[in-house]
Amino acid sequence: MRPGLPLPLRLTGSLRRNYTGYPEEETLPTAPAVTIKIFAVEADTASPDYQKTLRRAEAVARRFPEGQVRIEECAADTPEAQRYGLVLTPTIVVNDTIIAVGKLVPAGRLLRLVQAELEEATG
Repeated sequence: MRPGLPLPLRLTGSLRRNYTGYPEEETLPTAPAVTIKIFAVEADTASPDYQKTLRRAEAVARRFPEGQVRIEECAADTPEAQRYGLVLTPTIVVNDTIIAVGKLVPAGRLLRLVQAELEEATG
């Protein structure tokens, strides 16, 4: 867990937290970027599965130059979540592709998916 982040996390419909260091309104660097979205209901953010999912996503993001991988924690009760047909949490989405619903994603698989997305963006 990154220092300075409050626990338990309170997710609301408008919450969007990212770890790129850039506010949402600003334009990210032009380097290809991958977004990992983790959807959850507020009560689930303290669960071991959610925390493991978040730690794995953060570990994957640290393997790439800053700004290339963006992690967003998203509330499950938003129109965006409905667009993905969210049923179980946590739900993990990589660049608009659902990769896991209600289960943990192995870090190696998440790393390979992010690498593939970055290669596709640059290729």
